[in-house]
Amino acid sequence: SNHVRAISSPTIVVRGNAVRNICIAVQPAHAAFGMECSTISRLVSRSFATFNHGKPEKQDGKNGQQNRPEKLSDVIMNVTTGEKMPYSEYRTMYDKTVLRVLVDGSKEEMTLAKAVSEAEDLDLDAVIVSMGTTPPVVKLMDHGKVRHDRKKKQKESVKKSQSTSTKELRLGLRIGQHDLDTKLKQANEFIQKGHRVKLYIQLRGADFYNNQQQALDKVEEIAELLSGVATRLGTVALLGRTVSVTMTPGAPKKAAQEAGPKSP
Repeated sequence: SNHVRAISSPTIVVRGNAVRNICIAVQPAHAAFGMECSTISRLVSRSFATFNHGKPEKQDGKNGQQNRPEKLSDVIMNVTTGEKMPYSEYRTMYDKTVLRVLVDGSKEEMTLAKAVSEAEDLDLDAVIVSMGTTPPVVKLMDHGKVRHDRKKKQKESVKKSQSTSTKELRLGLRIGQHDLDTKLKQANEFIQKGHRVKLYIQLRGADFYNNQQQALDKVEEIAELLSGVATRLGTVALLGRTVSVTMTPGAPKKAAQEAGPKSP
């Protein structure tokens, strides 16, 4: 009976070394049941593991409340990130009036709950595009498609900005025909790829004082040879010791023809 009372103690406080403490508490009983203390420890450990389903619940240290993720509604608050409205916030405004906008642009004032219901019927998403207006604007759209299209446009824009640059071609004041043909070929290749081309001549020594006009005429001549595939950005100019002009892809627009019928 003493052994039974030791095992069925009405109160057992579980702390850090719970299994060890319980083993000490029931130690007088191990001889009667033919069990060693280690065996009792294993049995108690299994019992607690089964009781807690193997995973103890996480709790806050202060109030003991469980850390559970907040429930979200079906209303999307940000088109870019896809962030959804917390359900607690949705409950406070589900009966508030919003301006519902369809894909075709038609508008109608209704409650937020009705707008969400319409979105479900049309297999679309209810997206708040303007919360600061009165009433807030809720647009029904295929959010996944819209977000995909935006990302695609951003990638294309980045790719285009990275691929478009200004290539520089240095020319000699007394460039020969063979070298000129090579420079023109390079310029045409750059322009076809969508790059701008800067043509320039660097004046050095006596050329800066004696041959400025010759350099201007040379750059003007080469720019004219590229006028069929490129347009000048500005005019040929001397800046410091450099004579240059920049060509951008695209042939210049032809001069407008004289309006009106010809006289007989």
